[in-house]
Amino acid sequence: DFKDLVELYPKKEGASKKAFALYKAFFSRERRYFKRNDDRATNVFSAVEGYRRSCEDQEQRFIKSLSRFLEEIDPDQEVTEIVTVFGARKTS
Repeated sequence: DFKDLVELYPKKEGASKKAFALYKAFFSRERRYFKRNDDRATNVFSAVEGYRRSCEDQEQRFIKSLSRFLEEIDPDQEVTEIVTVFGARKTS
């Protein structure tokens, strides 16, 4: 999922280890939190999509880095415009 988030993000500089650590900290590996994880993924991806849309006419140097963006968002805050919905658990 993180690779998809990086592809969606407007600043194409690659992902830092810090950004991955911030993203990973949003989610729990415990089974009882899977629903919360899905809700958080929906919120994070929707927030990134909204930010990407707001940056369409901006120069790259004015767009936040992915790690800065992840530091500033709350994964539990619902986004008004849901863009991506998670819910189907991948089976491995």
